Amino acid sequence: MTMERAEFEQWKPKEVARLLALVETERRYYQEIVASIPVSLVIVGPNLNAVSANRQFRMRLGKKNSEILGRPIGDLLPIDGLQEAVEQVVNSGIATPKREMKWDGQDVVVTALPLRSWEEDSQAEALVILEEKAQTAAALTPQDQKALSVAASVEGMLWEVDYAAGGITHVSSGAKDLFGFPAERWLSDKSVWGLRVAESERQRVDEFYDQVGASAGTVFSIEFLARHANGQEFLARETVRVFRDAEGKPLRLAGLTTSIAERRELESQHALAVKGEALQRLSAKLAHDLNNLLMIIAGYGEEMKNALPAEHNLHQDMKEILGATERLYSLTTQFQTYTRRPVITPKITSFSALAAQLRGKLETALGPDLSLEINLPAGLAKAKVDAAQIEDAFVLLARHASLAMQGRGTLKLSAENVLRGESIGSSQGLNMGAYLRVTLEGDKAGMWGERLLEPWLEAEGQAREVELGVAAAYQIVRQSHGDLSVDGAKLHLYLPMVSEAELDAERALAATTAVAPPPVVEVAAEEETTLESILVVEDEGGIRALVRKILRRQGYQVIEASNGEEALRLLAEESTKVDLLLTDVMMPGMNGVELSQKALAQDGSLKVLFVSGYTDESVLEAGQFPAGTAFLQKPFTLGSLLGKVREVLDGGAARQAAS
Repeated sequence: MTMERAEFEQWKPKEVARLLALVETERRYYQEIVASIPVSLVIVGPNLNAVSANRQFRMRLGKKNSEILGRPIGDLLPIDGLQEAVEQVVNSGIATPKREMKWDGQDVVVTALPLRSWEEDSQAEALVILEEKAQTAAALTPQDQKALSVAASVEGMLWEVDYAAGGITHVSSGAKDLFGFPAERWLSDKSVWGLRVAESERQRVDEFYDQVGASAGTVFSIEFLARHANGQEFLARETVRVFRDAEGKPLRLAGLTTSIAERRELESQHALAVKGEALQRLSAKLAHDLNNLLMIIAGYGEEMKNALPAEHNLHQDMKEILGATERLYSLTTQFQTYTRRPVITPKITSFSALAAQLRGKLETALGPDLSLEINLPAGLAKAKVDAAQIEDAFVLLARHASLAMQGRGTLKLSAENVLRGESIGSSQGLNMGAYLRVTLEGDKAGMWGERLLEPWLEAEGQAREVELGVAAAYQIVRQSHGDLSVDGAKLHLYLPMVSEAELDAERALAATTAVAPPPVVEVAAEEETTLESILVVEDEGGIRALVRKILRRQGYQVIEASNGEEALRLLAEESTKVDLLLTDVMMPGMNGVELSQKALAQDGSLKVLFVSGYTDESVLEAGQFPAGTAFLQKPFTLGSLLGKVREVLDGGAARQAAS
């Protein structure tokens, strides 16, 4: 309500005097309140000169009122960015958010608010509030301080929007980190809200917020392609909470916007890992089944060739058939180069000693024009690995380096102890813990490539063989509970570090097992030699029949079973005497490792020979083979089978794979 001048002139002088006295009293009252506030206040006019200041401000500056009024705010408060912020408030009439600044070497919180003069059509003035940071913190309750601390730690942008007015009323400090626009820009420029979304996504995001306003829900979320101030686009997720009035109309929105680019990348890597694992298992199964058929063809073919006189017209035909099976074997070997898990025997190993033994092999693999530099610091932790297998892995990786560097330059090998607190490594990731990180670094950027472990897709000829070797090296490292990661020209190998507790346990075990050798006892030789009894367990009938035929012809007694359950029943019979258990590893139901463990529990003197062409990681995990057992890798020749059987029965078989 306004009062016309004509109405005011009709008042009596006494009434006017009384009104003016009342106004003056009120003015002094509020002036005293402002003057006593322990916060520095100064009003700045449109020309950016000080119009008024309270007592705290004058005391803080150590100046009289006459020395302050009419002076430019930039001269009174030479604070970086303050004059620009005040000018923005005067011109736009929009408040600036609280900002921390330095004033005379102290931290202060500065706020600028728009004011209007009592005179009509006047320009806006600005009220500048300066609070000591300590005062601001002290004014907060413990709950407030905790809430602010939590909000500041959130990775992303917390924001609040006035739904009716369409303006942003609050953004957190994470706004600048996420989008590149400072907080004051979000509050003063409504267009920034739209700029946060990539142009191709803006219509979809606008439609989403239209649905948010029209629906009756409370919490919503959307994923979209966001845009940084520098033009870079990234995937973002926005979670929104709607606050409504009594009638259900939206009043304001509060939300959190975060980048999900890293999460999407991890999801993509996981999907690739799953596909790779599926392809790996399929290739292994195909190689296994094909090897079984080839062994039957080659085995009976060899029998027929040996039975035919050299001059027989079918003798050469059988040689051609056997030659074809050899070529097929080479194809399955290419499958298995990547899919086969090598059987490893992990031991506590000093990498420094291993590297010294490895130098010669690496230099040979690199070639004459590519030099090798090894730099290992003192105090390297020990790792629990199969030294022979790890040596093979490094040689395979050195061949890749030589190919990528075209046989020239320098390959550097270094190592360090690292403690990882997050998942790292390849697409399969690596568990948190302590590792020995070995780094191979070459001269050529990107020499390890982004698809180091997918060589079969593009490589041909010699390069294909080398890259398949890299895949085999990766399998060795993974089975040792380690991993690989690529960083430009660097390839990092993570090998599990041995703890002090494990070292102490190893020393204690060595001390307790150091016993004197048993005395030599002379035994009279037997007059007759009896042939041993062998239990053959194989689910593939053709291979079982072939092995039975070869062993019986050699003079062994052969019992056969098609699965683990049947084998255990035969072993339990009193009439069954078995010297050697010859079993496939991968069989339906009970696998060969489980069978051997149960068989050895019945008869500890039983000797075991595993055969397999499909070394599945879940079965052949490091250390799962019973001690003293042997292993023969499919495909094998009939001669290698007989030689391995004799070696195990004679008691000299340290477990090893034969190909």
